[in-house]
Amino acid sequence: MNLLDKIKADIARHELMACHDLQGQLAAIDVKALAVLGTDNETPSYSVDNRTATIKVRGLLIPSASRDYGNWITGYNYINQYLAKANNDPFVDEIVLDIDSGGGYVKGLDDVIETIANLSKPISAYASGDMYSGAYYLGSSTDRITAEKDSGIGSIGVFVVHSEESKALEKWGETYSIFRSGKWKGAFNWFSPLAKHEKERLQQGVDEAASLFFNHVAYKRNIDTMTIADWQGDTFSATKAKELGLIDEIVGKTAANSPTQVENTTKADFSATSTQNPINPMEDTMDLVQALAENSNLKAQVAEKETALASKDAKIAELQAKLTEQQAESRNKAVADLEAKTGKTFSDAEKQAFAGMSDEQFALVASMAESNKPVMPASLQQAQITAGNTESTGLAGVVANLAKGANNA
Repeated sequence: MNLLDKIKADIARHELMACHDLQGQLAAIDVKALAVLGTDNETPSYSVDNRTATIKVRGLLIPSASRDYGNWITGYNYINQYLAKANNDPFVDEIVLDIDSGGGYVKGLDDVIETIANLSKPISAYASGDMYSGAYYLGSSTDRITAEKDSGIGSIGVFVVHSEESKALEKWGETYSIFRSGKWKGAFNWFSPLAKHEKERLQQGVDEAASLFFNHVAYKRNIDTMTIADWQGDTFSATKAKELGLIDEIVGKTAANSPTQVENTTKADFSATSTQNPINPMEDTMDLVQALAENSNLKAQVAEKETALASKDAKIAELQAKLTEQQAESRNKAVADLEAKTGKTFSDAEKQAFAGMSDEQFALVASMAESNKPVMPASLQQAQITAGNTESTGLAGVVANLAKGANNA
């Protein structure tokens, strides 16, 4: 099971989410790119400059990641590691969380909040992009919050997702009966409507988690808890967020490494400097020569990095092609084995549908083919089993043909 499948499974199991636009965040994850991402010791989400440690918080926030995924996903475990690293570094004076995230899981947030509370160095949050939901939970835990003017702030609250497919099963002529030893046995299943006590239990969990979120923000930002609850999870522009007290200052992109830098440099400072230091033409000329030399050096470095990046992209494409080829060969062999085992001959359209399925979906269909069982959950419809631009008749059609014994050898 790949990382995206695991996240979707967690959501299906009612994992509490502090997230804005969950579907959008999931769609933005490039799973294929993650699969071939380098596993060296680079730490692109952590850097130190001018005695300031910057920790990038990007994409969907999850409890634990196997490595630093850069811009797509951030594991709370990595944020904790980087915070400890910065706090123990004698060459670091302050820490900045550079955030562009719509949030993510509730699970794991408490660990990071506790780590932030125990830091011995000042820490601030800088919204270089959006700071929504769980990401704002992190940001509000710091000493100070700044944001770019185009940032989105807020979405304070939590939710769970429940998928119920009884209507789709009825369409297929399938009816499930559950005989329970108690009302909580077999609760929250996907093939029958939620009972009143099940809805109440899910809502209770949401309310309890949301209350903790509201109280945390109220305490850290000195805002009334009921005021936060009355926002109903709404989102705000950086300007409105400052007005509401959710952030402290709006800054420019030059403040990315240290949001406090811009505040210390005012027009009065520049005016005083120009008065105290009259212009010297010779010094200006030397400064220009130095600037041109530095610019030339920077261009050379950029060209070198672009060449290295192109080489890396080519390698990734090569590895992805090999992976796709191996997966296709493996699936073709599995289909051939299924034909031999069941005595069926599948059409090209059915084989094309098989090619677009995940391993779990194919295993389920293979089991059904052997037993000639026609029913399939609606969650495995064509749009969810077809990868990329692959055309498919859909799993439902495949299953129907299997049930009729179509194209039997």
